[in-house]
Amino acid sequence: MSKLFYEVKKKAKIGDALYDFAVSQPRPLGKEHGFNQIPKWRAPDEILQKDEFLWNLMKKYNATGWVFYYKPWEHYKWHFDEVRTVGLNLALNDVRHHVFFDTGDNDSFKTDMMRDFIELKYKPHTYHVLNAGVYHCGYNFEEYRYFFTVQFPKDIISFDQLVAELMDEDLLFD
Repeated sequence: MSKLFYEVKKKAKIGDALYDFAVSQPRPLGKEHGFNQIPKWRAPDEILQKDEFLWNLMKKYNATGWVFYYKPWEHYKWHFDEVRTVGLNLALNDVRHHVFFDTGDNDSFKTDMMRDFIELKYKPHTYHVLNAGVYHCGYNFEEYRYFFTVQFPKDIISFDQLVAELMDEDLLFD
């Protein structure tokens, strides 16, 4: 099995500012389908520009930044992202939650009820590059959970391409 996510060596400089932004916003109303189904706000450029590593990467690939939130006791089902194959995520608050990735190591009767998985454990002030093109899910518990994610256009860059680029620059822990 190839790795499904990596920790970035450069520490995030904008987590606190994005968290302050998120908790000051009114909660979005209504839900749509797919990526738009998750309550979120577009991350302000004036905050993103304060992290040179992040800003340069986003500009290079015409990516957008979003702040998501999940309510207490909310689950998002097994899915793969339709609008991207690679994500760059940053947890904005340290609350109890679990994020699982399907390892693809299941036998012939793989179903939504039975999956082998590996857990992504977010670290504070740390970007994580993840393979959004494989099945993953999440569980949130007692508190609101906020996180930042970069949406890279899937027709411009893939998970494997971004990982190779960041590995070449010695920016990922292996």
